[in-house]
Amino acid sequence: MLNHRAWKLMWVFVEKFSIVLISVFTFFIYAKLLGPGELGLALFALSIGQGIGVIYVAFLEDPLVRQDDVQATHFDSAFWGGLVVSLITAAAVMTGSLFATDDVRFQWLMLISVLHIPLLTTGHIYVADLRRKGKFKSLAKRTMGGKLIGAAVGLTLAWTGYGSFAIIVQSVIMAFVSLVIMVRSSELHIGSRFRMSVFGELLAIGWPLALRGASWDAMNRGIAIILGVTAGPAAVGVYGLARRMIDMPRSAIYGGLLSYALPAFSRNQHDLPNLQKMFCFTTLTTCFIVLPMFVGLALVAPYLIPTLFGEEWRPAAPLIQILALVAAVGNTLIYVPTALTAVAKNKLTLPSELIAAGSALAFTAVMGAEMGALAGACAFIVHTLIASPAKVFGLKKALHIQPSEWLRTVYKSIIAAICMVGAVYVFVTYYSSLHPALLSANIIAIGMVTYLAMYTLLHKTWIADLKAFLMKS
Repeated sequence: MLNHRAWKLMWVFVEKFSIVLISVFTFFIYAKLLGPGELGLALFALSIGQGIGVIYVAFLEDPLVRQDDVQATHFDSAFWGGLVVSLITAAAVMTGSLFATDDVRFQWLMLISVLHIPLLTTGHIYVADLRRKGKFKSLAKRTMGGKLIGAAVGLTLAWTGYGSFAIIVQSVIMAFVSLVIMVRSSELHIGSRFRMSVFGELLAIGWPLALRGASWDAMNRGIAIILGVTAGPAAVGVYGLARRMIDMPRSAIYGGLLSYALPAFSRNQHDLPNLQKMFCFTTLTTCFIVLPMFVGLALVAPYLIPTLFGEEWRPAAPLIQILALVAAVGNTLIYVPTALTAVAKNKLTLPSELIAAGSALAFTAVMGAEMGALAGACAFIVHTLIASPAKVFGLKKALHIQPSEWLRTVYKSIIAAICMVGAVYVFVTYYSSLHPALLSANIIAIGMVTYLAMYTLLHKTWIADLKAFLMKS
């Protein structure tokens, strides 16, 4: 059982980290070849197509994974219903962009970007089937194939002077190739048995997830749009680079963990004591691994970003520090939405998510002209301050996990991370004159040693506990 679960987890992370490794490489090239303004334009167009696609995915994928008894009719209805809705939406968005601007270049960018909507919507029907069956190796192959081919085409376009188009085309090709690989290799065969009642059932389960995803996505992408209006495209580019530096590892780590967690939590939705134990231990283990990564990124950002991307990107460093620390805090509650979905109580935190997203957008609109790109990063602090207490409340209400129990789960990682920051601060005080690359390497090494030493003092049995968890059925 240990080997079986370990192999599943390994393929989850192969899939997600392959995205990160290729994304880091390609984004590094794009940042070198494109300035903040060109990059900002591409990210703006990309955010619209991808954003709508992600919302439709939330409507269908997780409800299919969560259902106890899924029939072929569920997949057929989800596929055909999602395809029709996504095509209509893509046509409407494209038509709107034709009337919204006379910029022919941007209209072409939008024409390519809206292809994400049907590709993501239909592709994730197959992803749901593979997640239900635990075929994470197939998911990893699909990701690697799409990402490699997309990166090859995108980088070729970038080198030959196509600028913003390279980023959009890479993303669309990745989605298309991933879909083709899954269709050819999947055991799922989509038939013609569309049932409106079944499609409506999936939408009824998925709309709180989609609305929550829409609030997060609208906030993330809405901030970029507001910054473009109030502070200019260069601010969007700086904000976009900072967000990508956080989102690439964040998506890889959390996407892998959450892909595995939802089916596991759902299988225990009627066994509350076991679900509570699973939630607490997965939170504890995730915090132990992930929290120091984001804290470490915040520590090295001022030295690493100018070295990697050039001086023109130095303004992104403080944004990365803020966003990394916000991600570290969010890591302590990362499984709350998944757990609420598993027990069909995902509406508990929905109002707070909407209020938090609206407040973050309002903050950006008010402070964007004065603070520039920094307002976008600070908006995530506003969101976290509002959304986090509501998640703690939802945890208590749905899973009967008290706030004190949640704190006992995460405090060890927090204390160890604070000690890590202190040790790095002392080192930098005396050795700040080192070459930025050497300084960054020392910061990482000192941070890792300090964190592991302090965590081991606080939790001496963490290795044995991790092995025991993996051996459970």
